[in-house]
Amino acid sequence: MNGQNSSLLQRPNLEDIDAIIFDLGGVLLNIDYHATTKALAALARQEFGYSQHHQSQLFDQFERGEVQEARFRTELRQVYGIDADDEQLDEAWNAMLLDMPCERIELLRMLSKRWRIFLLSNTNAIHKAAFDQIVQHAASPHDFEDLFEVAYYSHLIGARKPEPQAFDRVCK
Repeated sequence: MNGQNSSLLQRPNLEDIDAIIFDLGGVLLNIDYHATTKALAALARQEFGYSQHHQSQLFDQFERGEVQEARFRTELRQVYGIDADDEQLDEAWNAMLLDMPCERIELLRMLSKRWRIFLLSNTNAIHKAAFDQIVQHAASPHDFEDLFEVAYYSHLIGARKPEPQAFDRVCK
């Protein structure tokens, strides 16, 4: 291995770190994508194909805030033959959102004493409302967002990871 590559394997000097950017889903908030796939499939009259890594344009647009909740629900119903009211659809869509262990909140509090911390999450308006409820068990939504210098949500900034503009927004 050449010297340039071996430097990538070295432990970072903590004094060189200015800030830490956290993701929400799968890092701070426990999630299970299969739970949503299963819940939506139960409502659909045809095969439902949702995957975080192979999602249709509709899901990406929803996470960028280009599609509002009503249109998202309408298109889900049309494309997948879903016969469910808004509440049932939201419940199935939010099935992936599990819990946020209190230890993660405590870790954020500890880290925020030494570093600037930020949140960058691919999310949408329906999920945001649901995880605000979930974090109330670990910390109030207001307290949760106060742990970060700024919390950036893809549907509010108009860009999602891994799009460069999402990271550019945080870095600026």
